[in-house]
Amino acid sequence: MYCDNCGARVSPGSPFCPYCGYGLGGRRANPARGGRRTILIWLARFALLVIFLLLAFLGAGALGVYHGLRERDRLTQEAAAEHYSLGLVHLEEGEYELALAEFELVLRLVPDYRDVRDRIEEIKARLQSRATPTSEVRSQAADLLYAQAQAFYEEGRWEGAALKLEQLRNLDPGYKPQAVEELLFSTYRQWGLELVGEDRLEEGIRYLDKALELRADKEVSTQRKLAALYLNAISYWGADWEGAIEAFNELYRLEPGYKDVEQRLHDAHVHYGDLLADRGQWCLAQEQYAMAVRIRPNQATEDKRIEANRLCLAVTPTPSITGTIPS
Repeated sequence: MYCDNCGARVSPGSPFCPYCGYGLGGRRANPARGGRRTILIWLARFALLVIFLLLAFLGAGALGVYHGLRERDRLTQEAAAEHYSLGLVHLEEGEYELALAEFELVLRLVPDYRDVRDRIEEIKARLQSRATPTSEVRSQAADLLYAQAQAFYEEGRWEGAALKLEQLRNLDPGYKPQAVEELLFSTYRQWGLELVGEDRLEEGIRYLDKALELRADKEVSTQRKLAALYLNAISYWGADWEGAIEAFNELYRLEPGYKDVEQRLHDAHVHYGDLLADRGQWCLAQEQYAMAVRIRPNQATEDKRIEANRLCLAVTPTPSITGTIPS
């Protein structure tokens, strides 16, 4: 006699199945039916396991993207805080144009940062309340602004130089136009390159763009392109190793010595190899470690490559020899 519910063999006359507790009612169970029910139960359990693993994998990917965005947001917040503090210093010293430039930069970085909008409106109101200068006063002011801009430029104070030159162009567009434009172009270029060198890429790109708006320049265009590619490559870091490899590979082909591109590309291959190794894909992992070693020789990475290669050979079936052995 068999249980209708689980298909187990039970003693004749038993009122309940001793394995699943199902009421037998004295009927003889159909073993085929019980077997089918058992198969369905196991299939349901397997489907639930697959769904759970899929959700776990998707969750890990989403977590990586989340951490990448958090890091980028942290850097932006830090830059905004720095410019906000500088704006307060300029405002305290009565340097309204400098303060306005700092607060407007904060607004571009973080639109809802503290009371920055109120600060901007306050400064604009103060600037508008100033009396309109006469032509003689305007000429004297233009001379002073140009001299201040030159002094700032010689000291490497690019922000101050740019602000003075922008004020000069607003005050008197006809004042030494070629000299002012040349100095402003050089200021934007130097400021942009310095910001990029400090890994403040978004700000640096903005000022390189300002330089290119004044005139075309091959060097500035190249540096702007490299900075934009690096910024894009960083966005994949920790979230999509294949994407990071592709992006840093493009940079590596263009300029191998740019920033830490070589190290980043090496590390991206290693991280991706580790991910593949965790999945048991040893042959693919070995390829990633090999590419990392070619880019930047490293004993630790080479050890990983050797181990992955050993495991790859262990799981790869040896092809059988077929055919007739010659006599």
